[in-house]
Amino acid sequence: YVLARDDSKSSPGTALWRLYSRDDDQETLLCTIQLDPSRRLHNEEIVRAGLAGLDRRIAVASHDIGSYRQKFYFLIEFEDRRAARRLCEDAAEALPEHWWPQLTAALMDSTGPEALDAAGRFADWVSRHPSFAHWVYLAYFYDAVGDHEQACEAALRSAEYPIASGKDDDCDGRVLAYTAAHCAFRNECFDTAAVVAEGALER
Repeated sequence: YVLARDDSKSSPGTALWRLYSRDDDQETLLCTIQLDPSRRLHNEEIVRAGLAGLDRRIAVASHDIGSYRQKFYFLIEFEDRRAARRLCEDAAEALPEHWWPQLTAALMDSTGPEALDAAGRFADWVSRHPSFAHWVYLAYFYDAVGDHEQACEAALRSAEYPIASGKDDDCDGRVLAYTAAHCAFRNECFDTAAVVAEGALER
């Protein structure tokens, strides 16, 4: 959805707003609203209303990772990192098999005194939930935090599994294989990059 003020139709006494739905870059006008320009929402009201709606969505579909993701990015947008980090815990509890809250929490904790524990927790989760995609996500994590040796090791471990994506993955197996090969190549593990790339070509 897109909510936009039409400045060409507005005046000092009236603000005209149009609400559109957007699909494949095409917009459909849903309604037009005229408001007194003095009627404003402050950030606190926007956050409170937005969180209430997102919490209702999570309550209705607590096993839908998309609801947690939307709330997470909403919190990040309004700079509430502490609440966003707590949300990762909630999502992990509701969806213990899903990689997203595990990877996101690890990335959020990847600086400061908790960095080592963050890496260890995510690596332990992957070892208990092994799959091609999960080892790739671990390689991505280590690459993001600059642990070159572990990034290469995780990329190599991914090659032990069939190149495939699961129901919870955002992209297909070939894209994940490219990510693993890229992580290995960036960290100068050229043999590992070649192994992963060859597996993707054979698929």
